[in-house]
Amino acid sequence: MMYVTRSRPQELYRNIVACRICGDTNLAEGISLGPQFLSTTFVQTNEGHPLSDAKVPLTLLLCDGCHTLQLKESVDRTSLYDDYSYRISANPAKRTVLKELVADVTGRVEIGKGDAVLDIGANDGTLLSYYPTKVRQIGVEPAENISWSHLDRSIAIINGTFSESAIRPVLGQGQVKIITSVAMLSEVNDLHAFAKDVKALLAKDGVWCIQVSYLPQLLDTLTFHEFCHDHLYYFSLMTLNSLLEENGLSIFDVSLNKTSGGSIRAFASHRESVPEKTEAFHNLLQSEATLGLDEPETYAAFHQRLLKLKTTIKSFIRQEHEAGYTIGGLGASSKANVMLQFFDIDKHVLPYISERNPDKVSLRTLGTDIELVSEHRARQLKPDVMMVLPWHLKSELMRREKRYLENGGKLLFPMPYPHIVTRCGETLL
Repeated sequence: MMYVTRSRPQELYRNIVACRICGDTNLAEGISLGPQFLSTTFVQTNEGHPLSDAKVPLTLLLCDGCHTLQLKESVDRTSLYDDYSYRISANPAKRTVLKELVADVTGRVEIGKGDAVLDIGANDGTLLSYYPTKVRQIGVEPAENISWSHLDRSIAIINGTFSESAIRPVLGQGQVKIITSVAMLSEVNDLHAFAKDVKALLAKDGVWCIQVSYLPQLLDTLTFHEFCHDHLYYFSLMTLNSLLEENGLSIFDVSLNKTSGGSIRAFASHRESVPEKTEAFHNLLQSEATLGLDEPETYAAFHQRLLKLKTTIKSFIRQEHEAGYTIGGLGASSKANVMLQFFDIDKHVLPYISERNPDKVSLRTLGTDIELVSEHRARQLKPDVMMVLPWHLKSELMRREKRYLENGGKLLFPMPYPHIVTRCGETLL
């Protein structure tokens, strides 16, 4: 791959000098998480790996023109996705979310036999599998190391980057009734070209359903691990709707959910035929006006809260180690990698992370070199404390780890506020 011959980390990325959306060059630094190893990568070994000693700064900039919060560093996409390990099918909570999303969007659009639906960023095809078989199901996914052999043969997967020209050979000259893009819009470099291609494919009465991390909720819950090298933007409804309006599309309804620490689900159509905008749309847009999302001071205050959280977590872990207690991690992911690096946690602090996905077991985190072990192995190791990395799945994990708690274990939840859970209840840190 391209990065194999690289020896200097600065060759992995470039810094933007103008807003990716509006071109404004007045960009104010909002949040910095410091230099980090690329969080999307898990490796067999760090020894000799070309990226194991390469850290890239992680800095967010606020555009003075369109007020979009965005990543300063543009990282080589091959380096990010060459060995992409995330599989939706391995995450029961995400499967539930996608099944509900399909029910939500099909309740808004009448689809008949032979109508086409398209999922952009299809991953392993889980979302498409929830559609009725009477429709034509098309997915596009750029990752090259995902298998789709388990899918029904009627589902067509295009292994590549989304564009109208990539879809046409499979779709033909027709239009698409429903387009979905879940947790991927923030990864697109040229959003104007992307939106124009969606408009070209979308039927006159079609709907584009977008689900993406929602900036106000991320700020409220301190969900800083959503800020990572593969996410180029962080949207409010205002910034997302402005982008679509500029490209002939318009959002008419929205809802919020707790996915990934807080997400917005937006429904858009052609601007010339968009349904009447809902009360939920107007109310959310109005509420954003009071949050200071266009002010650098808002992000400076968020950064100070992050530093306080970091101090609290590091202090607790140090105290546990000094008392002779062992600590393991629970739930490996790219977002967990961001969190751990910000907290200065490596294999010397956290020797292993319990992981359910068998494809990831025995791999190691890039640079920080933490081993991923099976749930069975983690239970054999009997850690005194388990640091819960997918903290937003608290209810599910509390049920799953009930026996661990009954046997005297502690669960450390770093967010949305730092606390531990034991068999005796919850204690704030």
